[in-house]
Amino acid sequence: MSNSITTINPTNGETLETYTLMNSGEAKQVVDACYDAFLDWRLESLENRAKTVKAIGQAMQDRKDELVELMVKEMGKLPEQARQEVDLCTGICDYTAENGPKELADEERQPGNGERGFISYSPMGVIYGIQPWNFPAYQVVRYSIANIMAGNGVLLKHAENVTGSGLLLEKIYREAGYLKKTVLELGSNDAYLVLDDADLDVAVDTCVQGRVYNGGQTCVAAKRFVVTEKNYEAFKERYVARMESLTAGDPTQEGSDLGPMARVDLRDGLHDQVEESVRKGAKILCGGEKPSGKGAFYPVTVLDNVTPGQPAYDDELFGPVAALIRAKDDEDAMRIANDSRYGLGGGIISKDVKRATELASKYFDTGMVFINGFGVATPEMPFGGVKNSGYGREHGGFGMHEFVNAKSVIVVQE
Repeated sequence: MSNSITTINPTNGETLETYTLMNSGEAKQVVDACYDAFLDWRLESLENRAKTVKAIGQAMQDRKDELVELMVKEMGKLPEQARQEVDLCTGICDYTAENGPKELADEERQPGNGERGFISYSPMGVIYGIQPWNFPAYQVVRYSIANIMAGNGVLLKHAENVTGSGLLLEKIYREAGYLKKTVLELGSNDAYLVLDDADLDVAVDTCVQGRVYNGGQTCVAAKRFVVTEKNYEAFKERYVARMESLTAGDPTQEGSDLGPMARVDLRDGLHDQVEESVRKGAKILCGGEKPSGKGAFYPVTVLDNVTPGQPAYDDELFGPVAALIRAKDDEDAMRIANDSRYGLGGGIISKDVKRATELASKYFDTGMVFINGFGVATPEMPFGGVKNSGYGREHGGFGMHEFVNAKSVIVVQE
């Protein structure tokens, strides 16, 4: 395979330029740099993001003649149409800069199961765009400007025959001040953070309910309990005592705190995950013994000394098994919470609600965050996740937007 790209003028067949392809190591460096830039960019205010987007539009006008000439040479576009394309791109930047802060501002709603709530439109990370050649500027601007406004990092793989246009757009974006390079709801391994200032009564109640609700067989259940050093031992003692007091039994009978798991094979698979976690260093604090009788019952189980490389840390345990993870402090707790390929739900237990909501909004890389309590879903608030937990949103009006055709009807003349 060739390690270079050569662009050809389709009008006369002449060679325009030859570009050296990145190797895999260089490509990884670009991805890493883009992610590092995203970590800072996501914290920029909406107003500052809008200023950058506006500046990109102006920079395109400043380099308009150069960009038009390159588009004409690389893909044979008529000059007038190339100028129209650049003007459209500037229009997109201007519109996004003007309307983006309003569209992405936090939205307050009154949930049915809490005192108050708000929707925070948090950026997802690095967005990789693979674009076609027919509109070398517009195709890039259409996806990238919206994502820059949203706080994401942007990477571009342009069509090979318009490589020069892609590189020129990179220069334009740099000049403007920012550039470093279906609904599907899946499982998760949701983290609940017990911070230094947590009320331990609230923490224990929340984390018990969050782990055994529906027998622990809930995608958005609390599964990893990340507790700071300050509270770890006290929380562990009280949490294990509460979990040990729960009984798995016939759900139709009084006295059963939770029923069986849905299938025997699921129960057996969960037990295999527990055993593998123990082989890799986890410690059983309660439960962990597979019953020999009929039914798909599994005892309420708590694991200590949970570390990366164990199923209890890395994977989803879909049943009544809790993973306790020790964190140094609040910052370390958030790091551990985000150290997952999943991101559906999560929780923060803290007396400082203002700070907790800020952590949830700006730093918690997941789809839904519950403050000082456990929740599953409410019609007023969007439901869905990020990373390997899926994409798209349901509830709160968002589901309707996922499954409609946003149709454009344009009357050119009456």
